[in-house]
Amino acid sequence: MNNQEKIKVNLQELKVKNRQRLVEYAFSVFHISDDLPQVKKNKEQWLQRLLEGHDVEDFLHKLKSGQQVTDKIDTPITIISKGTIGSIHIQDTDLDFHSGLKRKLTINIVNHSAEPFQTTTENPLYAAYHWYDINGEVYEYDGIRTALPQVISPGSEHKLAIDVTAPTEPGRFSLMPTLVLEGQAWLENCGLDVQTYMIDVTEVNGPGMTKQAQQIYNKLKVHLTTQNNREVTTCAL
Repeated sequence: MNNQEKIKVNLQELKVKNRQRLVEYAFSVFHISDDLPQVKKNKEQWLQRLLEGHDVEDFLHKLKSGQQVTDKIDTPITIISKGTIGSIHIQDTDLDFHSGLKRKLTINIVNHSAEPFQTTTENPLYAAYHWYDINGEVYEYDGIRTALPQVISPGSEHKLAIDVTAPTEPGRFSLMPTLVLEGQAWLENCGLDVQTYMIDVTEVNGPGMTKQAQQIYNKLKVHLTTQNNREVTTCAL
């Protein structure tokens, strides 16, 4: 097993643990049934649905109102080659992120499935992302959704600029771009080949300015001050 495969396995294990904690906590708050075997079964069913991409808020709402787990929804994507439904990776070489700020990131999506990748009412497929902290724990799971602007036909690929908001605190994080079939599944769980990228998120210095922008501003300010002083001296002569 290579390092990339190990990272994927570790992230999957951490994701399962996080979802297990969520389910246990939610049941302790909302569930009042004394039927322990049924409670255990419901926990397992909800855990599976959450791992498949079920919306967390919908899960909490249904649990609070006493609704049962609905039947599994199959992802309408069929694998035809390479053992995956496709792949997604970052194209940019500039991976500068500043705490709490949003930036554009170019990704490339390849479709190996038998179905088109597209964003429609019936097929709400979006580009999104997950953030993980240095320990591999989920920092932000439900990243900003970006609709696919055009159909990505089977066997084709498309570059897309997505919005990504950095973690609100500086530090080292892992970023995983992915695709989500809204309310149904995260596609890395359905055969989408994904990658994680180590990102050093730097702090913002001043109101809305990154440290790099602040340094450039300070240099420019010194340059302008020097120029103004020279002009004043010339006028005085």
